[in-house]
Amino acid sequence: SKASALAPSQRVYSKMYTLKYLGITDAMPMVQPFLSPGLSSIVPFPNTHTLMITDTALNLQRVEDILGKIDQPISMREEVLFYTLKNISASELQKRFDQMREKSLKPYLQGNTWFEADDRSNQLIVITHPANIPVIQHFIDNLDIDATPLTRSEVFMVRHGEAPKIVEVLQKLIDSQKASLKDRQERNGKRPDIEKSDKGGAGINQQNAENSLEFSDYLTLSPDERTNAIVVCGTRSDIKQIGRLIDELDSLLPQVRIEVVISEVLLNDTLNRGIEAFGVLYDNTGTSNNPGAGNVGKNLTFTETGLGSTYSLITSVMSFKLDSVFTTAETNQNVRILSAPTIVTTHNKEAQIKVVQQYPIITQTITNTASTADNAVNNSITYKDIGITLTVTPKIGTNGVIQMEIDQILSDTSSSVTISGVSQPIVASREAKSYIS
Repeated sequence: SKASALAPSQRVYSKMYTLKYLGITDAMPMVQPFLSPGLSSIVPFPNTHTLMITDTALNLQRVEDILGKIDQPISMREEVLFYTLKNISASELQKRFDQMREKSLKPYLQGNTWFEADDRSNQLIVITHPANIPVIQHFIDNLDIDATPLTRSEVFMVRHGEAPKIVEVLQKLIDSQKASLKDRQERNGKRPDIEKSDKGGAGINQQNAENSLEFSDYLTLSPDERTNAIVVCGTRSDIKQIGRLIDELDSLLPQVRIEVVISEVLLNDTLNRGIEAFGVLYDNTGTSNNPGAGNVGKNLTFTETGLGSTYSLITSVMSFKLDSVFTTAETNQNVRILSAPTIVTTHNKEAQIKVVQQYPIITQTITNTASTADNAVNNSITYKDIGITLTVTPKIGTNGVIQMEIDQILSDTSSSVTISGVSQPIVASREAKSYIS
């Protein structure tokens, strides 16, 4: 029965109130102020969603009237909206809205708007007041667009150089520039502006980045050895700068063809220097001439490590041909051609000619003192190159001038020595290093 059926009085009764919509934990503090202190009591029954209240008939009637008004279904003032996104992830858009709700859109959305992301269907679930729907729709329409990505990738084919080596050079440049930029930022206490453009493209303040030629933090380089290509990922400005550097580094190096004649000249009382056998005379005063030449050519200066001083060589260089060396060797028994190779190499690329024989050399001898057999002695043998080794590194200038670093090593067996009953050659080596133009 209802408490309202009783006559209002101060008589004490107990009444069971079953709630339909309101939770008992929410209802208890709401009705407590209307009960008699020290006399009333409230006993909750969670399983049946019921409250048993003991108090005067008058107060029970008040409680009954109050519960009748507050135990009502909640009216939905907000709307639930589902937005299917095409170009932006639901989680990212939710994060954007949550940030704006606490900052720029705080006066409109705080307290009455909630966002949830469903990654499975890429939908954004919005619970908001109907008045906020146009604002939210406007933001979604402008954020969920097919925007140009912040970074892009491009493959540059390397035609003349080696992709890993070019990447190594570029990476050193990038690391050095970033270290310098970081140092300036620490001194100035600020960071450069990194912002997205209105079209969603590269955003490292494109014009300033191009003017300062600074690379962004997004730039990465990776060489592909199979195709000899470089994969570049970064902003438009990064790719433009890297492409220009690759074009300059991947240039076709000039080549040089080097004809070499290595000869051996037997000296005697009338022949003091090997070069004199070919009709060239010189001394350290620079006043000698070439009696065998019809005209005087260029005055060339050579500095040789083995000689220790500078000599002036005067000869008809323009008319001198290597064929004359072979002609001299045919007619002069004191001249013997050891090797006449021809090599082709590029700028600053070392080239080497080796005319050698491998001689076995004992490097270690182990004697087994516990054995009397013939194999009690074990020798370790290595092979040594003995002959001629010529190493040339040319540097070709833009004006066509060729500079060459020449390292020549001549080794031969001068005599022999017996080690553990085995005859071993004594190797005599001569080395000359020159740098000529």
